[in-house]
Amino acid sequence: MDPVDNNIKFALSIKDPNVVFYKYNYQVIKAKRAKVYIATVKFDQKHCANCGFCELSHNGHYVSRVTYLAANASEPVYLELHKERVICRNCKASFMATSDVVDKYCCISRATRQKVFMSLQDDRTQASIAIDAGISASTVCRYLDNYDDLFRRNLNYLPVHLAMDEFRGIGGRLHFICINGAGEHEIQQILPDRFKQSITDYFKQFPASVRARVKTVTVDLNSYYQDIAKAMFPQAKIVIDRFHIVAMMTRAFNQTRVQTMKKYNKRSYEYRTLKFAWRLYLKYAGNLDEEHVFYDRHLRKQLTQLERVEQGLTINEELKA
Repeated sequence: MDPVDNNIKFALSIKDPNVVFYKYNYQVIKAKRAKVYIATVKFDQKHCANCGFCELSHNGHYVSRVTYLAANASEPVYLELHKERVICRNCKASFMATSDVVDKYCCISRATRQKVFMSLQDDRTQASIAIDAGISASTVCRYLDNYDDLFRRNLNYLPVHLAMDEFRGIGGRLHFICINGAGEHEIQQILPDRFKQSITDYFKQFPASVRARVKTVTVDLNSYYQDIAKAMFPQAKIVIDRFHIVAMMTRAFNQTRVQTMKKYNKRSYEYRTLKFAWRLYLKYAGNLDEEHVFYDRHLRKQLTQLERVEQGLTINEELKA
């Protein structure tokens, strides 16, 4: 048993008996100093897969360089695999040795691909994953597209509590997103746009029985989101996200406060009461301090936070309402 082969397999966590390492060195690949482990991949079949003839002749080697996992991204690791080729003496069909380390005709190891899939579950960019794995960002993107069914296209499942919204992506373009409204808020799907037809076509892929299991759909004040929820999820209750309600009320209150304030002279008591300490007006009433007195330099007197807000609200009945 070759100790070089044993040590390399132990370090790289490779167990395939058909792969035999016999050499390693440093090489400059893509302008980087890289570790290269050289191995022979033996052909382990005794019979021709085409005709069953048992006499196979050696027909050289096919050399491939495979990207492998690296502990340090600045020093990538490659496997130089010399795959044995054989030819059948009877039907003249040729075959090449394969290994569990890498798929046939592929130059990225299975261990590297597995690492990429695990990294895609984290909150990381594709570029950072690519640098860590020693591959290109476009390859990471291609893996995500190829295995999209694994992550987001199970047409027999939808969260019981669904939430939908939009977000601004690269180039300022708006995208549609729907998530699990409960638990860890896992992403269900991201669409390249937020058009009503695109969203409807996506949810139509799910059988009616699956859509009927959705109990609540949380949306913002966008009217066509509610239309989509009613059409696609007839059994679900539509919930307006309270964040948007609070935001709408806050904007309305601030607009009324500013309009009321501008009716008075800038040096008047009413103007100064509404102009300054505006953060207190937006504070939850239960959190306003009604015990500790502070000196308000704009009103030139001592009062509590609650008294400060009450004085401002008494100026205008509409504002108070």
